[in-house]
Amino acid sequence: MARFYLNLLLTFQVDIYESRSFIGGKVGSFVDKHGNHVEMGLHVFFGCYNNLFRLMKKVKTTCLFS
Repeated sequence: MARFYLNLLLTFQVDIYESRSFIGGKVGSFVDKHGNHVEMGLHVFFGCYNNLFRLMKKVKTTCLFS
């Protein structure tokens, strides 16, 4: 996300590729074959990524956590 934002500021065209069927990197969730919701990256809320929420405010994605 940080690289995408920087490229937008510099007016480059950006293509984003994700190898999985959903986006999210290390922070996300999915439903396993048994129907259980599996959360990944809950450590983000414990201060492990100090700059993440600041970046999310800049790109106006903090509403995803409201």
